[in-house]
Amino acid sequence: MDKPTPQMLKHFEERTKRHIDLVDKGLDKLRKELDGWPPRGKGHDASKYENEERLGYIWISEMHRCKNCKETFKKPEGYDEFSHRTTGHHLKVNPHHPEYHTDITKMPAVDIAEMVADWWAMAQELGGTTKEWADKNVGKRWKFTKEQTELIYGFIELLEGK
Repeated sequence: MDKPTPQMLKHFEERTKRHIDLVDKGLDKLRKELDGWPPRGKGHDASKYENEERLGYIWISEMHRCKNCKETFKKPEGYDEFSHRTTGHHLKVNPHHPEYHTDITKMPAVDIAEMVADWWAMAQELGGTTKEWADKNVGKRWKFTKEQTELIYGFIELLEGK
C-alpha cells in the first residue's frame, strides 16, 4: 500500500476525531436522558488508530474526501483488498458493530446504544437521519429481536428529539 501524504494523514486525524467527538456527544445526550446510562466511556473507534487499521482508514478517509469534494480518487495498488480487510477487522473488534457479535440477538443494550450513537454521528456528518438509516438496515441487513428493535428506535427518538 502506498504511503499516504501529510494532507491525507491530517484529514484522517481531523475526520476521525470529529466523528469520535460526535459519537461521544450522542452518548452524552443518551446519558442525560437516561439518568447516566449507558456507562460507555471514551474509546469509540480507538482501533482506527492502531496498526491493524490505521493505514487502511487513512486511505478510506481519502477516498471519501475525494468523493465528497468531487475529486478523482486514484486507488493505490491493492486498495480494494486492503480496505476490505481493514473494515472487516474494525467490525470484528468493536462491540458497537453487529458483526462483532456471533449472535446478534445477544448484543447488549450498551453496545446497541453506542451503535445508535455511531449512526447518529454519521447522519450528522453525511446528512439524512438516524431513523432513515435504521429503516434501511434494521430487520434487513441485521435481524435484531423485537426488544432490541424497540430499544434502537427508542434511542433514535432520544437523539433526534422526535
